[in-house]
Amino acid sequence: MQTFLHNHHILLEAYSPLAHGDVFNNDVIKEIADKHGVTPAQVSLAWILSDKDRIAIPKTSNPNHLQGNLDAIKVQLSADELAKIDRLARSDGRQIEHPDYKPEWDD
Repeated sequence: MQTFLHNHHILLEAYSPLAHGDVFNNDVIKEIADKHGVTPAQVSLAWILSDKDRIAIPKTSNPNHLQGNLDAIKVQLSADELAKIDRLARSDGRQIEHPDYKPEWDD
């Protein structure tokens, strides 16, 4: 699916980039956030944005959270940190999206 999107210049949108708040309780995300002096939300958004073919649109009505979300673009994650989060995303296997909204991918 990502190859198709890339080949057709279509960005993948993370429509639940903070995993309904689950990133705040994830030990790997919290450890990386502490190391950088940022929030787990910023680490999650920085990971999503580390791939030029992805965008994130986090929802917030709190001005402080909005500024923190915008500041996530300044967070530079190392290759090792990106790999740790990649492994986490692949190993969890849990789906948090509402089944009615979850897309059915063909590959």
